[in-house]
Amino acid sequence: MSNQELDLRRSMQILRRHKIFLATSAVLGIGAGLGYAVLTPPVLTSTASVYLPSSVHDISTQVFIATSDPVLVGALRTLDSSESPPTLRSAIQVKNVTTNIIAFSAPGKTAAQAERTADAVANSYVTFVNAPSRPGR
Repeated sequence: MSNQELDLRRSMQILRRHKIFLATSAVLGIGAGLGYAVLTPPVLTSTASVYLPSSVHDISTQVFIATSDPVLVGALRTLDSSESPPTLRSAIQVKNVTTNIIAFSAPGKTAAQAERTADAVANSYVTFVNAPSRPGR
């Protein structure tokens, strides 16, 4: 490291000499930031949780069931969507939060759309699990 003292006057001369470069860099940086913000709007996500009874022992099976085609088809019917179950499956996330809680997360362009999708999948799961004609019951 140099033992020279800081010279504010010299630093200001350097900045003045390169003011066009500095101004151009600042304008380009601001323009790039604004362009990025406009072209990539934030994705909103909503989460719906389902509390499972203590009689459920294997929560990973319940997560698998929650992303199964019958559950997703029921959710798509509720949403009046022409999407396919694999498309919805790739958009949503189903995770076990604790040993008794499953969380359904869904993205959307608006908060209402994200909430509606997460609720539809969670409600479809509950309906499927509680259906008397469900296989294995």
